[in-house]
Amino acid sequence: MGLNLPSVVLKFIDDYYYIFGLLPVFFYFLFFKRMNGKEVRVIVFLLIIGFLADAYSVYLAENHRSNFKIFNGFILFETLFLLWYFYIILPSKPLRFFIVTSALIFSIIFFTSYFIINGNKHYLDNIAVIANIIIIILCIIYFFRQITNSEPFDFQKNHMFWIVCAYLIYSAGTLFLFLYINTLPKSEQQNDYVLNYIFLIPKSILLSIAMFMKNTIPPRKKFQLT
Repeated sequence: MGLNLPSVVLKFIDDYYYIFGLLPVFFYFLFFKRMNGKEVRVIVFLLIIGFLADAYSVYLAENHRSNFKIFNGFILFETLFLLWYFYIILPSKPLRFFIVTSALIFSIIFFTSYFIINGNKHYLDNIAVIANIIIIILCIIYFFRQITNSEPFDFQKNHMFWIVCAYLIYSAGTLFLFLYINTLPKSEQQNDYVLNYIFLIPKSILLSIAMFMKNTIPPRKKFQLT
């Protein structure tokens, strides 16, 4: 099952995928005075570290050195930072307990898999699957809470809406890639793995849109029965 994309397009995406992650960072600093929330800074910091990690992994690959440690380490780093992000935007105590518990369990599974499978020489695709599932669940919870809330809520003007959309699309789009990629012949894995980079494009676009939104959303009151 290979991707039927022109080889030139595949090569461009494969070589320069990490640059797309800088677009939201550029817009963040361009509209810095409008976006000063702690939750946004978490995402921007994550994107900057992601760019540096990707750039370094490309450097290692070009010098014929293993970059699995960088890829695997960033899975842990990104997942924990996204859990921190959801911890900030989901104020419910049960949900925060779920997030903290998920972070602890995920970390234990990660380090166990890293030493058993040897994360220095193999990509931990099973960990990527677990991370995507956790993020998808939290994205759905976020949207469910917004939909079921009794107060009017303008989704399109909320930067959190666009950020959650970005990670939902990316996590859902790459989930099945990580599930089946190890079942493919080695000759097809590289081409199909470009799907991971392709989904970075809509993710970066949605995050860039989030950076345009003003951080002026008033705190919402808790719903009370009358």
